[in-house]
Amino acid sequence: MPATQILEEAEKERSDLIVMSTHGRTGLAHVLCLAEHEDRRR
Repeated sequence: MPATQILEEAEKERSDLIVMSTHGRTGLAHVLCLAEHEDRRR
């Protein structure tokens, strides 16, 4: 999906936040990323 389409959808849905990620993390790197994410949510 090109950037312009992402922005159009975000405006249409009145989004406050766009979260994007890759799907290349596996194993320990994935676990550490999830732990860091949980810490930031608190």
